[in-house]
Amino acid sequence: MNGGRGCSLGAAIAWHVVEFAIAIAAGLAAGSIALIGFGADSLIEALAGGVVLWCSPARGVAPAAPSGRHNSLIAVSFFLLPGTSAPEALRTLVNADSPR
Repeated sequence: MNGGRGCSLGAAIAWHVVEFAIAIAAGLAAGSIALIGFGADSLIEALAGGVVLWCSPARGVAPAAPSGRHNSLIAVSFFLLPGTSAPEALRTLVNADSPR
Protein backbone atom coordinates (compact mmCIF):
# COMPACT_ATOMS: atom_id res chain seq x y z
CA MET A 1 0.00 0.00 0.00
CA ASN A 2 1.36 3.39 -0.83
CA GLY A 3 1.19 6.44 1.37
CA GLY A 4 -1.15 8.23 -1.05
CA ARG A 5 -4.15 6.09 -0.16
CA GLY A 6 -3.91 6.92 3.53
CA CYS A 7 -3.45 10.59 2.71
CA SER A 8 -6.51 10.57 0.43
CA LEU A 9 -8.59 8.77 3.03
CA GLY A 10 -7.46 11.22 5.68
CA ALA A 11 -8.47 14.12 3.44
CA ALA A 12 -11.87 12.52 2.84
CA ILE A 13 -12.40 12.08 6.57
CA ALA A 14 -11.42 15.71 7.18
CA TRP A 15 -13.86 16.80 4.45
CA HIS A 16 -16.68 14.85 6.11
CA VAL A 17 -15.93 16.47 9.47
CA VAL A 18 -16.03 19.96 7.91
CA GLU A 19 -19.21 19.04 6.04
CA PHE A 20 -20.71 17.81 9.33
CA ALA A 21 -19.96 21.06 11.14
CA ILE A 22 -21.33 23.28 8.38
CA ALA A 23 -24.48 21.21 7.84
CA ILE A 24 -25.28 20.99 11.55
CA ALA A 25 -24.77 24.74 12.02
CA ALA A 26 -26.90 25.56 8.96
CA GLY A 27 -29.55 23.03 9.99
CA LEU A 28 -29.83 24.45 13.49
CA ALA A 29 -29.96 28.00 12.17
CA ALA A 30 -32.66 27.13 9.63
CA GLY A 31 -34.52 24.65 11.82
CA SER A 32 -34.08 22.04 9.09
CA ILE A 33 -34.04 18.37 10.08
CA ALA A 34 -32.90 17.57 6.53
CA LEU A 35 -29.70 19.58 6.96
CA ILE A 36 -29.13 18.16 10.42
CA GLY A 37 -29.62 14.64 9.02
CA PHE A 38 -27.15 15.42 6.23
CA GLY A 39 -24.65 16.59 8.83
CA ALA A 40 -25.18 13.44 10.89
CA ASP A 41 -24.65 11.36 7.76
CA SER A 42 -21.35 13.14 7.15
CA LEU A 43 -20.20 12.38 10.70
CA ILE A 44 -21.17 8.72 10.33
CA GLU A 45 -19.24 8.50 7.05
CA ALA A 46 -16.22 10.07 8.77
CA LEU A 47 -16.46 7.46 11.55
CA ALA A 48 -16.65 4.64 9.00
CA GLY A 49 -13.67 6.11 7.16
CA GLY A 50 -11.81 6.29 10.46
CA VAL A 51 -12.39 2.57 10.99
CA VAL A 52 -11.07 1.85 7.49
CA LEU A 53 -8.02 4.02 8.16
CA TRP A 54 -7.52 2.36 11.54
CA CYS A 55 -7.57 -1.15 10.08
CA SER A 56 -5.35 -0.23 7.11
CA PRO A 57 -1.92 -1.77 7.42
CA ALA A 58 1.24 0.26 7.83
CA ARG A 59 3.01 1.52 4.73
CA GLY A 60 4.88 -1.20 2.90
CA VAL A 61 2.90 -4.04 4.48
CA ALA A 62 0.56 -6.16 2.40
CA PRO A 63 -3.08 -5.35 3.15
CA ALA A 64 -4.88 -7.85 5.32
CA ALA A 65 -8.50 -8.80 4.93
CA PRO A 66 -10.70 -6.72 7.21
CA SER A 67 -11.61 -8.53 10.38
CA GLY A 68 -15.16 -9.19 11.49
CA ARG A 69 -14.66 -6.57 14.18
CA HIS A 70 -13.84 -3.86 11.65
CA ASN A 71 -16.76 -4.84 9.44
CA SER A 72 -19.07 -4.77 12.47
CA LEU A 73 -17.88 -1.29 13.47
CA ILE A 74 -18.54 0.03 9.97
CA ALA A 75 -21.96 -1.65 9.87
CA VAL A 76 -22.91 -0.19 13.25
CA SER A 77 -21.86 3.28 12.12
CA PHE A 78 -24.22 3.06 9.14
CA PHE A 79 -27.08 1.63 11.22
CA LEU A 80 -26.87 4.80 13.33
CA LEU A 81 -27.99 6.90 10.38
CA PRO A 82 -31.76 6.27 10.57
CA GLY A 83 -31.69 7.21 14.25
CA THR A 84 -30.60 10.72 13.31
CA SER A 85 -33.73 11.59 11.35
CA ALA A 86 -36.34 8.96 12.24
CA PRO A 87 -37.60 10.67 15.44
CA GLU A 88 -38.29 13.96 13.65
CA ALA A 89 -39.81 12.15 10.67
CA LEU A 90 -42.16 10.21 12.95
CA ARG A 91 -43.14 13.38 14.82
CA THR A 92 -43.92 15.11 11.52
CA LEU A 93 -45.95 12.12 10.35
CA VAL A 94 -47.93 11.74 13.59
CA ASN A 95 -48.67 15.48 13.84
CA ALA A 96 -49.45 15.70 10.10
CA ASP A 97 -47.05 18.66 9.87
CA SER A 98 -45.71 19.82 6.55
CA PRO A 99 -41.99 19.19 5.99
CA ARG A 100 -39.54 22.01 6.72
